[in-house]
Amino acid sequence: MDELIARHQTELYTLCRRLARNRADADDLFQETWIKAWRNFHRYDPRQRFLPWLVTICLNLHRDRGRRHKRWLARIVERFTPGRPGPDLEQVGSGAPAADETLVQREDLTMLSDCLDTLDDSLRIPLVLHYYFDWSTEEIAAVLEIPPGTVKSRMWTGRRQLAGALKERGHD
Repeated sequence: MDELIARHQTELYTLCRRLARNRADADDLFQETWIKAWRNFHRYDPRQRFLPWLVTICLNLHRDRGRRHKRWLARIVERFTPGRPGPDLEQVGSGAPAADETLVQREDLTMLSDCLDTLDDSLRIPLVLHYYFDWSTEEIAAVLEIPPGTVKSRMWTGRRQLAGALKERGHD
């Protein structure tokens, strides 16, 4: 295994850095990939190249992590927002909009959601909790176990980055 690590660590770490949003996540993904490879080495077919097998493990772990993060955010929202549902696309705006207005509103919400997804979780989660669920800074701080000033800072930075992402897509 030491020989395989020495031979493939550069390629694997480069992949981890491109997949992960930050160095710490890349380091974790790199380590988890080698651990899973070691535990499942009996499944490796020596007639096949090792690196593609290793990359497959890495990509699967990355996808699993993404799903866990989404479930984690959903659990926070579900647990701490009783009676505070997220935005209902059918009820956006006032009155009963025409079908084409509803379509435009849905596209705008989809674009906003896509831009939000580009943000780091530390910036995205406070914005989601504040704007989608109407949480106060203090409520967010309590749930995330960070000071209210940090919440405000992250929201300011997140709004700035979100505005930049929206502007890149042609929206002011």
